[in-house]
Amino acid sequence: GQDLLVLGTGSNKLQLAMYFGELQLCADLSLTSFPIIMKNAPGQPVIVYVTLAAALSCSYAAGKHSKKHKTYKQYKAIAKKSRGNLEKWTREGCPNTDHLLEMVNGERFGWKGKTGVAYAHFKECIRLSGRRGQLNIQALANERLAEMWLRNGEHDDASYHFDEALRLYGEWGAPAKVRILRKRLEATGMLQVDAYD
Repeated sequence: GQDLLVLGTGSNKLQLAMYFGELQLCADLSLTSFPIIMKNAPGQPVIVYVTLAAALSCSYAAGKHSKKHKTYKQYKAIAKKSRGNLEKWTREGCPNTDHLLEMVNGERFGWKGKTGVAYAHFKECIRLSGRRGQLNIQALANERLAEMWLRNGEHDDASYHFDEALRLYGEWGAPAKVRILRKRLEATGMLQVDAYD
């Protein structure tokens, strides 16, 4: 009973936290929900995006926190396991995972300070997602790339990719996400455009 509840609500919560930029919350949810979802829903289509949410958010959390953080090792373990799943599925020819793996690797290398490598992974994710017409993934990859540039003091690059993220979220039809991101960018002085309402 409880596992089915986690399966039903957990996958939705993970994806919503990821898209709404609450990666710390997503990582914390992943620690408990991801193993249950993987155990109880093998082969379900939602697994790919749950795995993306776990890999991206736990890579973020492991990068953000020091090794002394109480759940650092758990974040690293979930990040490694979920990234491993994406790698395996991509190797086996799954057509729905290579671009997601690129984004996860971009996030991971960005936190390691390897911005050139991270940039190449994010750009490949953006390119592959564009070819698939997946505006949501393109937008998310642009947003994560912008966050990396912002952490590294590259404000012009960050501004460009935040602008792209806003445009793509708008085209995808996610007005709540656009409003939240715009509000955050206005507060930090990063907003360059006033479209996409």
